[in-house]
Formats: sequence, C-alpha cells, structure tokens
Amino acid sequence: MFGAYFIPKLSVYLYRNGTGKTRVEKLFEKLYQASFGRLVAPYLGILKFTHGRFSMWRKLLLTLGVLAILVVSLKNIMPIIGKDTMPPMDTGIIKAHVVFSANDRVEDSEQKIKPFLEWLHQQPEVVMSSVAFGSEAGVLSLGSGNLPSEATITVNCVNRFERQKTLWDIENEIRDRLHQLPGIKTADVYDFGATAISSIKAPLDVRIKSGDYENLPEVAQKIAKVLTPIKGLTSISQSWGSDFSEIKVDIDTNKALSYGLTPGAIVQQIPIRGQVLSLSGNLSSMSTQYVRLYLKGRFSEDIQSLKSMLIQTPKGEELPLTALAKVSHNLTQAKIERDQMLYSIDVNGYRATRPITHITADARAAVNKVDTSGFIVSQEGDIVSLDDSFQRMIKAIGSGVIILTLTLIVIYRSVKLGLIMIVVLPLSMVGASWGMLLFDKPSCMPSLIGILLLFGIIIKNAVLLVDFYQDFRLHEPPFESALESVRVRFRPVMMTAFGTIAGMIPIALEQAVGLERLSPLADVAVGGLIVGTLLTLIYVPMFAYGFDRDEKV
Repeated sequence: MFGAYFIPKLSVYLYRNGTGKTRVEKLFEKLYQASFGRLVAPYLGILKFTHGRFSMWRKLLLTLGVLAILVVSLKNIMPIIGKDTMPPMDTGIIKAHVVFSANDRVEDSEQKIKPFLEWLHQQPEVVMSSVAFGSEAGVLSLGSGNLPSEATITVNCVNRFERQKTLWDIENEIRDRLHQLPGIKTADVYDFGATAISSIKAPLDVRIKSGDYENLPEVAQKIAKVLTPIKGLTSISQSWGSDFSEIKVDIDTNKALSYGLTPGAIVQQIPIRGQVLSLSGNLSSMSTQYVRLYLKGRFSEDIQSLKSMLIQTPKGEELPLTALAKVSHNLTQAKIERDQMLYSIDVNGYRATRPITHITADARAAVNKVDTSGFIVSQEGDIVSLDDSFQRMIKAIGSGVIILTLTLIVIYRSVKLGLIMIVVLPLSMVGASWGMLLFDKPSCMPSLIGILLLFGIIIKNAVLLVDFYQDFRLHEPPFESALESVRVRFRPVMMTAFGTIAGMIPIALEQAVGLERLSPLADVAVGGLIVGTLLTLIYVPMFAYGFDRDEKV
C-alpha cells in the first residue's frame, strides 16, 4: 500500500518541476520568440536564396560581398584606430620631469619649485606628492641620470571614480602651472606607465648618434622643432645640450713655475664652498683630466671676480689670477650620453592618448625633412616593443589556427568541413575592427588576446552547426540538413554569443579601476561576436551544403 501511494506522488512531482514551465519561464520564452526567435525565419530565407536556380552565382555573390566588407574594414578601419602596446590608462599617478638651468644649484631649484608644490597640494584631486632632485650619489645610471637642477615629481591622485577630471586634464593643468615657474627649461608631464617597458625613455624617442658629440645638440634642436607640431604630443625635450655656463682657467705652466707655483698649487687656493681642493698627480703619459669646480662667494658671481682673485706665491707675493692663467667664459655640456660605442642624444616626446603608431609615422615624416647626413637616426620609443610584441602575437595566433585546423580535420575526418569552420574566423574580424572603432580603442596586446577568445567562441558555434548538420545528413539531403541545423541550433548559438557579450559589457564600459587595460579585449569580443555569430549562422551552413556533393540520403 505504501509503495503504491508513494510512486504516483513522486511522478507528479517530477512532471511539475522537471518538464513543466513556470510563469517566469513562459515569460522569457515569449520575450525570446518576440525578439531573437524572429531571426530564425530571415536566416532560413537567406539559405533558401542560395539554393535553387543559379545557386552557385548566388553563393558567390554573398561570398564576394562579405569579403569586400572584410577588406574594407581591415584596410580602412585598422589604420584609423592605430596600434599601441598597451592602451592608455588612468592610473591616478602622474610623473613630471622638470629641468631648470644647468647652472642652478639644488638649493636654487628647490626655491623655484616651492610655489608650484604649494599650489599642487591645494588641488582636491591630489592625495600626495614626492620630489627628487638629481640622481642618487654613487649609482650608475643607465639612460636616466639627472643633473642637480633636474627634478622628478610623482603626484598621486584619487581614483577616477572620485573626481570629475581625467588624468590627462590634471596633467594639462600641472604642465601649464610648471611652465609659469621662473627659469624653467622643459617640463615633461605624463601618466605613470606611459611606456610599455621601463627601459624606454619616452613614448616617442628619436635617438641621434655620432662619433663626435659637438654637433649632436644642434641636430637635436632641429629635430625637436619639426616634431613640435605633431598632433597628440604634449611636450618635446632633449636629453642634454651645450648650455652649461663654464669659466675656463687655462694656467700658463711656465709662468706659474717662474713664481714657484705649480698648477696644482694654484687650484688649491681657489675657494670651493669653504674647502680646499686636493689634486693627485697624473703620469706624464696620461692626457690632462679636467676638473669642474663650483666656486663659493663672490668668485661665483661673475668672471671678473674670478680674474681679480689674488694668488699667494711662496715668496709672499700676491698676484691676480689673470697674471698666471687665461680666464675665459664658454658654454659646454653638463652631461654626455653614449649608446654602445657612439655618442648619443635623445629627443623625447610625450603624449596623452593618441596611438603611438600615428605619432611615430608623423615623426618619421618630419625627421626626413631634416638634414641628418653624417648622423645615425633611429626610433627607440614604444614602437620598438610594439613591433616586437605584435610579431610574436601574430605568430602565436597563426600557429594556433593551424593546430586548430588540423585538429578539426582529424576529428571530422573531412578536410572540407575543417576548412569551412576555419574560414568563418576572419569574418569575425569585421565586427572586431568596428568594435574597437566605436569604443575608441587602439589595436594592442589585450585586443589580440580578445581575438583569440573571439576565435574560440566562433569555432564553438561553428562546431554546433556542423555536428547537427552531419546528424541530419544521415537521413536528409544536404540543403535540408543545413536548414535543420539552423532551426535546431539557432538558440544555443545565440545563447553562447550573447551570454559572453553580457559578461564583457562591464569590462568594455570600464566599470572598475584598472579595466582600461582589459577593455580592448572586451571591445573585440563584443563587436566580433555580434557580427561573427550572425555571419556564422549564414556561411557555415551555406558552405557545408554547397561543398557537399554527395546527394545520397
């Protein structure tokens, strides 16, 4: 009795909760039939259009049409969006490299920059800042050594959801304020992580090399002048120049010896910040080594004070320095850089958000207008890492497509079906390119990863269609099998595509701090899946039955 009572009750329970639909489920079913469900008929209509009289020409027309759209998208859209290693990101951290006169001391530069720091800390977007002058003592600098009159400022701002201004708006305000400081030469203001690799000096870096350093600053100035009008650049600077004011004391050794003085004895009497300079002798076979001195007191004010400085002789006489040496004034280099075995100078350009490929292309065209004969000119900015990274990623994508093609051919035991599924992959690039254009993102490393994700989902949808095509093909002709595969698998294909799109929308809209780096991945996935899925439902069934010559059921 107990068993007879229990079994019917269990069966009713399973019916209501296993196969029946709730009101909510029925509501969603109506919404589907009123929206996506209506697209099934147009797809079937397109497939029917490709079948019948002149079917080959109709298929050819659709194929050439989509290929034309693909070529136009890749040829016109991709150059417009440009390329970057990584997309610009509002990190909330701003860097500023400020250069005062090479003749200024650290104390002078500190006083000049003090009003700017007072203004900076009054800004509501700024949390904290730090300033570093010159380079750390005793540290060998590889390409970024600063003079005592150069300052590196780091500004930390609140995150972008807690302020109205973008990072680049704040950069413009800081740059304008810095240029108001007295005695400032250059002020490069850029966002933290402006370059893809820390060893790269600037997004745009034009390097000039030569065996002689004397004319390098002059050539760099000419190149900097033609680079200034380039759209997207926020500042231009060169790494060093011949602007250091120097007083040269050329001691007449014979005359000094006639008074019982050696050049070393004369130098020891020159006051250097209250200390006496001691010199060690050199071997006669060695060339003379110049010593740079920072004078103290009135002797550092002008050249006449130094000329009138009295030198004490061993006999008790006092002679002006001009009686023992020739004192002259000239400009020289505060620092000199080398690259490998050649002298080098960099013309650095910083940008806001314009793609680096556009800036570099304009820079190359501008540099070609400058006479650089006798010098080696090269691009050493972000374009170097960009070209290398893109070549590696394209090779990886190509290798993956080849392996996938071979796998599909082996699994389906058909070269035609394997190639049919691979052929639809490039078609998804139509939507990927338009997606990056609409979201205003450059082609970059995250976008290439997005292409890999896109290809995987498109192939999955193609496999769904081909699997059911093969099942129906056992009992029906090729064309009817193609129609049935679309009818049965339309909803799963759409669910796969739009489920992924729904998950990518918050990333594409950058709804969290840091998503700027990942948004190109989502932009490619969203645009590529919308277009690629629609084209997959047309071209995979069309090619499947079009290349199926076996009419047997």
